[in-house]
Amino acid sequence: MTAEQRKKQYQSCLASARGVLHLGAHLGHEAEIYAAEGKPVVWVEALPHIHSRLVERLRTFPRQLGLCGLLSSSDNKLCEFHISNNGEGVSSSLFAFGDHAVGRNSLWPELGLAMVAKLTLPTIRLDTLLHRSGVDHAGYDFWVLDLQGAELLALQGAGDALASCAAIFCEVSLVEVYKGGARWHELCQWLDRAGFVPQWQPSSGHDDVLFKRAKAVDVAASFHSEHYLRHNQRRLEHLSSLGLPLYDREVLEVGAGIGDHTSFYLDRDCHVLSTDARPENVDYLRRRFCEDARVTTQVLDMERPESLSRRFDLIHCYGLLYHVTDPGRVLSYLADHCQGILVLETCVTCGDGVNVNPVPESRDDVTQAFHGTGCRPTRQWVWNKLSALFGHVYATRTQPAHEEFPLVWPDAPATNAVGLTRAVFVASRTSLATNANLLGYLPRQHDRV
Repeated sequence: MTAEQRKKQYQSCLASARGVLHLGAHLGHEAEIYAAEGKPVVWVEALPHIHSRLVERLRTFPRQLGLCGLLSSSDNKLCEFHISNNGEGVSSSLFAFGDHAVGRNSLWPELGLAMVAKLTLPTIRLDTLLHRSGVDHAGYDFWVLDLQGAELLALQGAGDALASCAAIFCEVSLVEVYKGGARWHELCQWLDRAGFVPQWQPSSGHDDVLFKRAKAVDVAASFHSEHYLRHNQRRLEHLSSLGLPLYDREVLEVGAGIGDHTSFYLDRDCHVLSTDARPENVDYLRRRFCEDARVTTQVLDMERPESLSRRFDLIHCYGLLYHVTDPGRVLSYLADHCQGILVLETCVTCGDGVNVNPVPESRDDVTQAFHGTGCRPTRQWVWNKLSALFGHVYATRTQPAHEEFPLVWPDAPATNAVGLTRAVFVASRTSLATNANLLGYLPRQHDRV
């Protein structure tokens, strides 16, 4: 994207905004720009002496308010704030300069950057500061973050205020400009989970990127088409026929969508951690199961998974594996968190090869790959990977009564309208060899359930 295209996107967000929340104010250099657009503005500056000058400057802008606070993810933590030598401390930060701000790797060697003083200041969360100041965050839907490496800390302290935000114009670093400061991948991952999408990629080691909140969609309608409803019925019908120990289990459900499989385990007296990569899906999950204490929900992006604090008796991974770029990493993560059984259903590629077969998918479709790339591994690839991670791996003697589940391998034609071919696997920490519904090899032919 060209610089002119970026500028137009920024200007469009500013023009349509109800108000601006500018974090990292310094002396409010953009005050005239905001005033020309007729926008109310709340500025936040950490340094008390700079804040005093900011307030004096804003006297000529009656719709602009300057607040003082060192923004972070928690309140009342005393921290050393580093004051820089440039532009009256314009690059001052919670963090010291890193390798790409000073020394031979500096992105700006001509500036001779250095931190020349420190000031001990208490931190404050953004939501706390706005509440104490009587500011209604609903009036400020365009946020500008210029916090010199502390952008992620400020967002983590935003709380409910973030729900009012439609767009964020944020300073980002690909390299270590500030020691301990958030880098691009960390910030992008966090905002991904919060439902924001970058409008361009950084073009240098230190850049500004515009994030927009993903458009709201009717997620229930996406998952509750006649095709999806029938497909789920047949899959769960098949799962219940396998004779597995599915009652009174601690269950991790990954790629849960809006929870159409979750109640299968609730009906069997299980406790379920139901997860999905998309925040809008998890919001739906929370609302759907809010009155059932057996269900907890969490945003969990399997492309960039956070380690969980416990292992599970049973992991339910239906309809997820083929929506990720690196299925091997996903299976390794699931194995690390499984102390019992993994039940896995996925789209596969026919044939006897050992391939992952990446495919593009629509990131805008809440039922498809969160990061825009999926895969269609062969059965043999899935089998080999599970065998390396679990002591016991099985195929199912039967297939669900649905046209996407062929009965004959490996050359079964794709006879359904969307050309998908699916298989079911079971991996276990202990032997399930006495279960007549399971096979310890990849069969050439199945029965129908």
